[in-house]
Amino acid sequence: MELFEFEFTSMTTPCKVKLYTEDKNVADKCFLEIKNNTLLLEKKYNFYDKKSYLNRVVNNRKKNKVIIDNQTFEVLKQIRNLSENTNGAFDITVGTLKECYQRDSLSKVNACLDEKRPYTGLNSWFLKDKKLHFKDSRTLIDFGGVIKEYAVDEASQIAKKYDIGAALINYGGDIYGYGLKPDGNMFSIAIKNPNNPKENIAIIPLQNQALTTSAN
Repeated sequence: MELFEFEFTSMTTPCKVKLYTEDKNVADKCFLEIKNNTLLLEKKYNFYDKKSYLNRVVNNRKKNKVIIDNQTFEVLKQIRNLSENTNGAFDITVGTLKECYQRDSLSKVNACLDEKRPYTGLNSWFLKDKKLHFKDSRTLIDFGGVIKEYAVDEASQIAKKYDIGAALINYGGDIYGYGLKPDGNMFSIAIKNPNNPKENIAIIPLQNQALTTSAN
């Protein structure tokens, strides 16, 4: 198998795709589908784009019971699981608070946060009968903490569909290692020392597994 490497930018992040296969045409087609799917996800769930699906259908809703498409429902099921397993620490309703940080003084920021916090948290939304339910119209959701990672998972499934021998997907530190390299080894992912980027503090082997880093 040969190694074919590709790069593009999405979600303000450099995205790198390494595909091991015997056929360059297969690699090109696989990468094109991975890239297009990632860009579609970025466009669909962009919190800052008023025309995005997220804003048109969910955040600018007229009622607090929203019919959503199957993909959004599946993403929200995973988010719900993450939120419950972290006791609400992972919270997509942070979107409700984002406008507060545009205030021109700390006192105004804090006053805004105090006003809006009652409309955030795990209890402010739920899923039922393929619908997304909110308790208050002021609750906004932001997929920024999960959609890049979801795109990486999607990319690995696309590679599997094209029968790629092995793949390494790296979207700015959100990484998935699919399969084994041609020499039979796992992908080795280095974790840098934030205080000395030239030093690796750990090497993590991946096979059909994901690894995510965040800041330092």
